[in-house]
Amino acid sequence: MIKLPRKVEYGLISLIHMAELAPGAVTTAREMAEQCHLPQELLGKVLQALTKAQLISSIQGVKGGYRLRRQLADIGLGEVIEVLDGPMQLARCSCDSHTCEQENSCNIQEPVYHFQDQLTRLICSLSIASFQQKAVILQNNYESWEALDKTL
Repeated sequence: MIKLPRKVEYGLISLIHMAELAPGAVTTAREMAEQCHLPQELLGKVLQALTKAQLISSIQGVKGGYRLRRQLADIGLGEVIEVLDGPMQLARCSCDSHTCEQENSCNIQEPVYHFQDQLTRLICSLSIASFQQKAVILQNNYESWEALDKTL
């Protein structure tokens, strides 16, 4: 099953939370953890990774906290996933290490590569801003999920 890891979920929740603050306002890890019902320790690690990737800023001091460095429309889902969980891959053969014993005789390698490519394109086409809306809007201008299905 393909699913988002918790740290990616927490990253998305925190980015959207920061976007909903008043302009220039900051929030602390504790405030986000309490308001969004997230474990503070894991959230702190997520916020550190987002800061290191320059998606958010960490403001030091008594009135410090976190705030967005970029608009949500300029942050892609693929970028957040890779920052928090590493490169996207469906199978062992879809990464550069090629450690699969079946590599030379595999009859699904090309379809897996194709599916990986299409899924990665879809994920990278989504901005975090689309998560704020009731319906997810694809930047590739698919009219519906059915239209997207036809391209996969």
